[in-house]
Amino acid sequence: MENSELLNNWFMGLVIVTLIVIIAATLLILIWLSARRILKITPIALKVVKEIQKNTNCIWELEKTNNIAGKIHLETEAISTHLNLVSESFDEVKFNQSV
Repeated sequence: MENSELLNNWFMGLVIVTLIVIIAATLLILIWLSARRILKITPIALKVVKEIQKNTNCIWELEKTNNIAGKIHLETEAISTHLNLVSESFDEVKFNQSV
């Protein structure tokens, strides 16, 4: 390998490494800029998240209300069943007294 060919290969390697460094530096700068933008909008996003949480708390309370309503429904069905039994008993008593 002659000196000129060796020098040519060395310069080609230098150009390739320089391009790689420039690309890496560009990517790092873009990441840094993105991180700065994220930090800038974080307080706004936090306010929005708190507002969403405040607005959706009623949904979780609705689940509790539905559970209680289900229990009340079961109790009313039990009361209805007992009232039917009492009514039937009264009908039997009336029938027995009329006979």
